[in-house]
Amino acid sequence: MDEYTREPCPWRIFDDAGGAFCMGAIGGGLFHFVKGVRNAPKGVGNRLFEGANYVRVRAPITGGAFAMWGFTFSSIDCSMVAIRRKEDPFNSIFSGFATGFILAIRSGLPAALGQGVVGGIILGLIEGMMVWMNKMGDAQFEPVHVLQQEEHMKKQQQQMEEFDKMNFTERLSHWWNQKDNQPVNSASVSGPINYATASTSH
Repeated sequence: MDEYTREPCPWRIFDDAGGAFCMGAIGGGLFHFVKGVRNAPKGVGNRLFEGANYVRVRAPITGGAFAMWGFTFSSIDCSMVAIRRKEDPFNSIFSGFATGFILAIRSGLPAALGQGVVGGIILGLIEGMMVWMNKMGDAQFEPVHVLQQEEHMKKQQQQMEEFDKMNFTERLSHWWNQKDNQPVNSASVSGPINYATASTSH
């Protein structure tokens, strides 16, 4: 698919693992800091010290868990690319299922299957959202529609310039011709024709 602009497969594993570690460490650091401040004794110094201590002890653990998830996911994704010789949403969905299954296998087979299904569903939703966003972007910036819109705007601008150059008589004639082009009933047409024939006969 065209939306894949990631690193090549051997380096993708380390890139995803490093990015996942940074995301887990930063997000986990904020979460554990707030948790430490809430659980600390009264006093600004005690709360800041306890929050920093929570970050020092638990943020690297959260970052490591995220890095392990990213490393496993990218390894399976690269394996699927090498086996199937193509990149599509199926690789990501299967990699999410396999990653959840492998990381939860210590808790037993039922828990591993449950985590695998959750991982597959989450990756399926992400891939579906990416496909939908790409289709919306392609439809919005389609070059054919842009050319048609520009041509229509040029035609309208040309008509306005021609109308501005007309004098009062030409504008009145232009308006009358547009009025004559509108459909009328037979009674309104037959009246003027009868008067014209009568005048020519006399």
